[in-house]
Amino acid sequence: LLVWAVGSATSSPLVANRRKNGLGPGKPRTAKMKREKKAAARAKEAAAEEEAEGEEGGAEEKEERSGPSAKERGRSKAVGGDGKEVAPEEEDKYLDSRVFVRGLPPGTDEKAVRKIFAGKGDIRSVKLVVNTRGEFRGCAFVTFSTEAHAMAALDLDGSEFKERELTVKKAAPPVKAPNLQVFLGGLPFNADEKTLRKDFSECGKIAKFRMLSNPKTGKFKGSAFVTYEDQKGVDAALKYDGTEYGGGKLVCRLGDPQG
Repeated sequence: LLVWAVGSATSSPLVANRRKNGLGPGKPRTAKMKREKKAAARAKEAAAEEEAEGEEGGAEEKEERSGPSAKERGRSKAVGGDGKEVAPEEEDKYLDSRVFVRGLPPGTDEKAVRKIFAGKGDIRSVKLVVNTRGEFRGCAFVTFSTEAHAMAALDLDGSEFKERELTVKKAAPPVKAPNLQVFLGGLPFNADEKTLRKDFSECGKIAKFRMLSNPKTGKFKGSAFVTYEDQKGVDAALKYDGTEYGGGKLVCRLGDPQG
């Protein structure tokens, strides 16, 4: 094998080929290339943070309301000044008094966020947005005691924190996920899942179907939960409430996804 000496005036064929194709060392990086790379990184970061803001009303909102069974890791929590988690029901009372801030550097905690907004008004809670792995996403929600305080906090839009420009804006109310679950009662005790799925799929595409059985005997209790893929399926199924099915009176009503 031919060994290429360090500092040799002659480049190896491999290095020369990589240079030719702009893949390896040797190709100078211009100021324009550096600016473009930084701009792309900022755009990617901003897109991730915008996604975090929009996600709050979807899976995250559903997960927050599931109570003690929710995983502590991988969910965003609103934390009060005493360091304790604020219940979602309490947060909902101050939806008009929230701001969304992005551009926060890694390692930012609730205390640091409170310091940023100190002097703008009474802060009720701070919610750092994290991904499913519990990693901070560089943005947070800050809830004030009044809407006037939240409006005052908007003055910090464009300010810097640890050499990073912050974006501060009024937070949009979280969008609650639609309830697509329907409870079915009055079903024949000898019914099987295949038949029930077939019949109720006429209302719409089924995402999930669960038959309820007696925990002691394992026998079907005559009731089930069906989750549709869209609202049309739910609306169609609810129209069958009170109608006859399998010799009995059918019960169709909205289910409780958290129950």
